[in-house]
Amino acid sequence: MKVSVIHSECKRKSSYPPSLFVSTELTKAEDLWSVRADLSMASQTINFITWNVNGLKQNRDQKFQELQNADIVFLQETHIGTGDEHIKDYKDEWYIFYTKYTSSSKGTAILVRKSLDFEHLSDERDNCGTYVVLKCKLEGQLYTLVSVYNHHTDAKTLDNLSSYLQSMTTGLLVIGGDFNTVLNPFIDKKCNTSRKIKNGNQRKLLLFVKKFMKSLQLVDVWRRKNPIKQDYTFYIKDSPASRLDYFFIPEECTWRVRSCDIRNSERPDHRPVFLEINNIPAMPFQKDCHIPTIFQWLNLKQYLLTDETGSLLGEESSQALSEVDIFSAVNSLQVSDTPRPDDIPVSFYKDNIQHLIQYIKMLYDRIHSGAFNCSEKHFNETVKSPHDNSQHFFNVDYLIIATILAKRLGDYLESQSKDHAPKDSATVMITPKTFCTEMRLSHIQDEIEKQKQSNPNLYQDFLIVKNLLRDAPEVDTESVDVSIERDKLLDQGCPLTPVLIMLALKCFGSALAGHLKQQDILVFKDSVILCTQPEDLEKVLAAVRERANEVFYIEELYRGNVNGKQLKCLGNESMPEDWKKREAETLMNSIQYKMDKGNTESRVCEQFDFWSVINEHKEILMEVGGRKKMYAVVTLQDSDEVAVAPTNWLSLDKKQCYWPPFKSPDKCMEAVQSRIKPETGGKPWEKLNISFHREYFTFEKSKEEQQEMKERKERSYLLSTGFPGMLKRQRLESTQEMLKQQLPPAPSASTSRMSADGKISVKTWRFWAKGCD
Repeated sequence: MKVSVIHSECKRKSSYPPSLFVSTELTKAEDLWSVRADLSMASQTINFITWNVNGLKQNRDQKFQELQNADIVFLQETHIGTGDEHIKDYKDEWYIFYTKYTSSSKGTAILVRKSLDFEHLSDERDNCGTYVVLKCKLEGQLYTLVSVYNHHTDAKTLDNLSSYLQSMTTGLLVIGGDFNTVLNPFIDKKCNTSRKIKNGNQRKLLLFVKKFMKSLQLVDVWRRKNPIKQDYTFYIKDSPASRLDYFFIPEECTWRVRSCDIRNSERPDHRPVFLEINNIPAMPFQKDCHIPTIFQWLNLKQYLLTDETGSLLGEESSQALSEVDIFSAVNSLQVSDTPRPDDIPVSFYKDNIQHLIQYIKMLYDRIHSGAFNCSEKHFNETVKSPHDNSQHFFNVDYLIIATILAKRLGDYLESQSKDHAPKDSATVMITPKTFCTEMRLSHIQDEIEKQKQSNPNLYQDFLIVKNLLRDAPEVDTESVDVSIERDKLLDQGCPLTPVLIMLALKCFGSALAGHLKQQDILVFKDSVILCTQPEDLEKVLAAVRERANEVFYIEELYRGNVNGKQLKCLGNESMPEDWKKREAETLMNSIQYKMDKGNTESRVCEQFDFWSVINEHKEILMEVGGRKKMYAVVTLQDSDEVAVAPTNWLSLDKKQCYWPPFKSPDKCMEAVQSRIKPETGGKPWEKLNISFHREYFTFEKSKEEQQEMKERKERSYLLSTGFPGMLKRQRLESTQEMLKQQLPPAPSASTSRMSADGKISVKTWRFWAKGCD
């Protein structure tokens, strides 16, 4: 079926088209009622455990006792052969699905507790004992569950499993198992000073696992929930402890995860991994979804396929997108109950991909040529999860193009990264705190422009990425400078978000260490490793300590070797006191997050600008060993008050500032002078919008500038209100004294708006002056 033929059946629409799904056309009140009803019914969680039990012959009862808090269990190395099916002894308590292989190796199983509302749909069991796939309903929700044992001799297991899951997965995909390799040797293996995977089999396994994760857009759940924590699942004598056991779920479904932990066990070698999933449907009020025909779909989408005059686009398409690219991207998307702005599910694209390839190519060409503005056409429109305000869901055609571009950028990142650190080097890990943020992309663009000669297509891909991303809202629409590039929104749920954040961290690492004689940057899926000479480590750490806590985590991993002497190994041994304190704070933040995780609707995206961070840390780096600007002069926008603030109270873009809630002006000024941490009892102070002026090395200098600015402001106001003679006769201090004597008792102003010197504010003075007219 040709797209051009179907075009003739369609009329051009001028705005974003309505949904095809009549069944979901509810009123706002009905929508809200449905969501609330669903939240109350589906508030429960389902607890998963994945565990390599190293055989079930010995201590079987003890092992099953450790599963008492689990609803679903993934087991590996069950060692079940003919005549060894003792696992059936537990069928009164569990629904059991397992493989039979040999009594000495491999073997996998999935156990479902019978107290769950469980409906079996189908299961697939590998005859070599490496996986079990179970499709089912748990408490009314669809799941595809996979228990995997990735044996070190298996070369095709994950490829075969990937192909099957791409076409057969329904509902939420949860994969757990022992994958026999570490994903990041710097933090997933203890005291590995070379940080290189030397074992040939493990290197191959790592490549297979990475390919498997990309093919299904999977996330390492424990690492995403614990970005800097170092913990391990496998212990064996005379070998370094490693993290080999994982839970994987699709990136778009990470909002369903409530927690993920590595648990202690009586077993000496493997420890179980625990996963808690919110059993909440993404689309609570969808009923009898109507899948459109090709004609209905094109009627909905044809406004994207016409130019500004209403003419249909030609059929000729560049080779910028290949059919292989499109097929691969579509297959990596998961079929689930995920809502979409246009209500067209992934299953429609998978079932009709042969007919839709030309449309995807033409759409890509329009975006590539610059003739199509994704924001103006609402192509990048999203809907938010009713259960997690930070999770965004995109239309499938958007996801297809974004997935292709994310893969290209990811391939570029991998090509720029080595697989190990230089010998004897010190290493520092930088990892983001959030995957939902605002970012100015100019610094990434500068990095990619350097590759124009060797990789000209990469720069064009990046321009398309900028078009695809949503613009961040302007805070002050009246003073927008059109010459300044708008920030872009990186949404959780967009395939481009993780790779763009890693690109930004790579640029940040380059800015930190670019002036050093020897440095390397290694990029992993969720972190960047900066490698320097041991003697340069303190310079790098000093450059990031001031701001590291606001936008990303930074963790010193290894101090390197000097003259053959090891200075520090991965772990907490000989950790400096300030870093121990930082780690303790991180743990407290993690605990607080877990306490708050139930109220996901109130979560907001952390906003920051990596370019501001890079520029700021360049300045800090230049000041190491010298003086540093400690105070800033700012104007508090809501009160028009000129104030002095410590630089460590300012936000990264210098548009906001923490302000103390103290009633006493003396205490307020003491807090400013002492540059105390902007919090009380562990709770951060209120942030105020500010206009930033200048920074100074000393408090005295900044006070002088504050006073001069206040005098200029008040002098300007007096001149504009007809009091020039007063300025000639009296100095500003006399004027202020006169005002104090004439002013009636004023109501107590918010102490957070009071200036550091406790003097009367310009806003209060103006109010009094108007009253005298």
